[in-house]
Amino acid sequence: MVWSMVETILTSMFTWRGPPQTLIIHCGGNDIPTKQNGDLIFEIRQGLSNIMSLMPYSTIIWSSILHRKEWRYANDNDAAERARKRVNRAVRHFLHKFNGKVIHHPDLEDLHPTLFNNDGVHLSYIGNDIFINALQSALELFISRPYIKTSPES
Repeated sequence: MVWSMVETILTSMFTWRGPPQTLIIHCGGNDIPTKQNGDLIFEIRQGLSNIMSLMPYSTIIWSSILHRKEWRYANDNDAAERARKRVNRAVRHFLHKFNGKVIHHPDLEDLHPTLFNNDGVHLSYIGNDIFINALQSALELFISRPYIKTSPES
């Protein structure tokens, strides 16, 4: 999902359900090859600020943008990887100022072929299971130890 869709989806969701206690956001990866780093970071920070104002009593959790074997529409995979790290770091610093939390995915940093579909972009069934397990572990950590801001603990 691209970042610009997030606010629209959340706003429409709140009209029929109300704000959640916790919101995990995992998106922005498709924007890496098509936007300048500064523009994307600005859009995400602006969007997160808007989301936090819509749901002041909710906990926002950023699920870090994942490493990919191939970055669709990117001329240089290494540059896209550097941009991914830069965006994740900027969002992490921003969210930690507002008591947000961050989930890293170190088990998916290895570009082992079994973690990805043949396109090199999407996770395989195994990769997806590892991703879901990381989300579950992070939620368990954040619930049992609310003062922790990053999963896995560093």
